[in-house]
Amino acid sequence: MDAAQILQRTFLRFGAHIERARPASARRAKLIEDLNIDAVLDVGANTGQYGSGLRNAGFQGRIISFEPLSGAFAELTRAAAADRLWDVHNIALSDSERQGQIHVAKNLVSSSLLEVLPEHLAAAPDSATVGVQDVELRRLNSVVPAGALDSPILLKLDVQGHELAVISGATSTLKDVVLVECEMSIVALYRNQPLLRETVNLFSSIGFELIQLERGWYDVRDGRTLQVDGFFARPQPD
Repeated sequence: MDAAQILQRTFLRFGAHIERARPASARRAKLIEDLNIDAVLDVGANTGQYGSGLRNAGFQGRIISFEPLSGAFAELTRAAAADRLWDVHNIALSDSERQGQIHVAKNLVSSSLLEVLPEHLAAAPDSATVGVQDVELRRLNSVVPAGALDSPILLKLDVQGHELAVISGATSTLKDVVLVECEMSIVALYRNQPLLRETVNLFSSIGFELIQLERGWYDVRDGRTLQVDGFFARPQPD
């Protein structure tokens, strides 16, 4: 039994399933259509890959992207420059408003407010920290308060272990969120990060059901799944 089958069995009681038949972008587009989503909060945007993917899949609504790294943000800005419905912010989201430091990874995408652990480095040596950068931390509540977008929202989280802090700072904004796409780790890759079970339990406690799992990053040395992407939705009225 491979890792995906184990996850399928583990989360069967949540009504979730792991899909492989269609590309992730097509499955996401179907959820966006079904839930009438017209705004996306892209938290951890890096150079704009997620936003560009949404546009390529046909999404025509509002995108608001957040990326704290200066180098990645410069590329993100270029990606969004000609798109009047795509706004970008050079900040990190968290549970309070303060100055902080982010550990900059060689590959950029593994950069985190948390310290990278040996397990991560062993699976991906280019995730090694090559420097630190001062960043501004904000709460999503203060940047996108409830009612600001007047639309059902998809909240995407790709924040390398800082997921629960972002959610803690988004209690008001979450009132307008109908779907969350969140990267979750099965093994600890960053110091003090939440793991999959804790993340699922948190979303359940605030009214979101796990509806879909997709295999994310895996260790090429042995095929072991290290991260998955979970989709959480508010129950819809019949």
